[in-house]
Amino acid sequence: MLPINQKTEEAGSIFGAILNRINITTKLGWNALICLEAIIVVIVSVFVCQALNIPETGLMALAFVSAAVVPRVNQILQINRERIWSEPGSGWSANRESLISGVSIFIGMFVGFLLIAIITDINELLENFKFVLGSYEREGQIEFTPERFDKGLSFVQNNFMVLCAFFLIGFFYRALGSTLALGWNAGVWAVTIVLATKYGMQDSAEPLYYSLIIAVALTPHIILEALSYLTASLSAIFLSRGIILYQATDVRLRRVLAAVIVLFVLAVLFVIIAAIVEGNFAPYILEFNQ
Repeated sequence: MLPINQKTEEAGSIFGAILNRINITTKLGWNALICLEAIIVVIVSVFVCQALNIPETGLMALAFVSAAVVPRVNQILQINRERIWSEPGSGWSANRESLISGVSIFIGMFVGFLLIAIITDINELLENFKFVLGSYEREGQIEFTPERFDKGLSFVQNNFMVLCAFFLIGFFYRALGSTLALGWNAGVWAVTIVLATKYGMQDSAEPLYYSLIIAVALTPHIILEALSYLTASLSAIFLSRGIILYQATDVRLRRVLAAVIVLFVLAVLFVIIAAIVEGNFAPYILEFNQ
């Protein structure tokens, strides 16, 4: 049996090519490998951009990371297609495994940006990741307080708009658009969390406890949001491919459209759950830092 990670096109980076030489035959091993690849690509991309003194280091590194991960996303989609068309009735399990793999890549990107943010001085971080600070410019210092997350159902509207944006990007640009959108989300959350934590730790009597509370409060809805955006992206890519590959009368197109609708509805449900968690669980946990 050909190892899972070797059933792919040319790797998007030398790191992916090296990891492809490892024989991976289990799903857990495969997801751990693509998560590790995303971590490595993020860290190296940021360091390379810094070494070359490229302006907007974080933004440029995000572009490199997205391009490098595209072959992995295409591989996930290839495995998904092969299983769905060769095993009737396997749609749910195939899509579930694709989402798990997608979340593994997101987690790798998030951890990579998180590690970079942790080891980087605040001033340098602010300079390299200016795109993260756009929504905070009017507020100055970034803070995570219960009041920031106590906004009721407004989170549903905001996250739904982001989901629609992910869907459109995935539809028009497929794997590249999806990885760019996911990388942006991972980078923004990772850098924002570290900046808020570093600011808060300056005034906290127990810095480690403060950091732990931030992590516990935010991690659940970050993962749920990523899952919703991944589901929407998968739905969009299916639609983008289906309308090109199949005629209107082809039964396969009807199957694709059914899958698109189900996945999009599932993505909306994830958005609603994420908003409920963000608006209730996050402020509750953040009260422990008050």
